Parts: sequence; structure tokens; C-alpha cells
Amino acid sequence: MTYHGAPAPGDLLAQYLRDEGCRVQVPPLRERRDLPGAAEEVAVQLIVAGTLATIKAAIAKFKARRPNSKIEIDDEDSTGYL
Repeated sequence: MTYHGAPAPGDLLAQYLRDEGCRVQVPPLRERRDLPGAAEEVAVQLIVAGTLATIKAAIAKFKARRPNSKIEIDDEDSTGYL
């Protein structure tokens, strides 16, 4: 799964996934201390293990708070943006 958006909400997505019972691995983000760099959009790849139903439930909760964020799912059964 790949999250596209502001850096901080990526952690929120990972927490929603964990709350739904998924296992999540998130690589550490490269920290930006300059103001323009902190506002940049990031693409964070999350490694998620869980059922498609639990993953979609977590994404729905996340999108309710961050409707403009893009989340891309890539697996053997489905590929695309949610």
C-alpha cells in the first residue's frame, strides 16, 4: 500500500490499520527540518497484512478525516487507488 499526502497523516493511517487488526510495517521517513520540506507531499509505502475487508475499513475511517489523500493498494487481487 502506498500513501500519498502530508507526512503526519501517514502515521494516522498506520494506526487505523492496526486498530482494525492489521499488521503494519512503515519505513522511517527522512526527517525534513526546513519549512518548505516539511510541507511537501510524501509517498510512503506501508507493508500491510490483513484481510481486504479490514484494510478497506481502516481506509474508509482515514478518508473520512483526510478525503484528499490518495492511497494505492497493490496486491495480486487488486490494484488501484482508494
